[in-house]
Amino acid sequence: TSKPIDVYRYLYENYLTGIGKKLGRRVSILDTNLGSGTSGIAAFVMGFDFTGIEISKKFFDLEESDFELYKQKNELLLQYEEKDQFSFF
Repeated sequence: TSKPIDVYRYLYENYLTGIGKKLGRRVSILDTNLGSGTSGIAAFVMGFDFTGIEISKKFFDLEESDFELYKQKNELLLQYEEKDQFSFF
C-alpha cells in the first residue's frame, strides 16, 4: 500500500534520527518492498542512505522515473528559492 512521503518523514525523524545520534553515525534504510518508492524519496529528502529492492520491473521503473522527476522538481525549486523569486510558507 502506497504511503505519503510525509508518513515516512515522520517515522524517520521520530525514530531513526535519534538512533543515528546515539550510535554516532549515519543510519542506512533498507526497504525490501520498494513499491511506489515514497520511502526512498523521504530518505533522500532527509539525507539518509537508502537501498530499495523491488521484484517487479514495472514498479521499479515507475519508482525510478518518479524519483528523477522529484529530484528535478526540487532542484528547480531550490534555484528559484536561492534567487528570492518565490517565497515558501
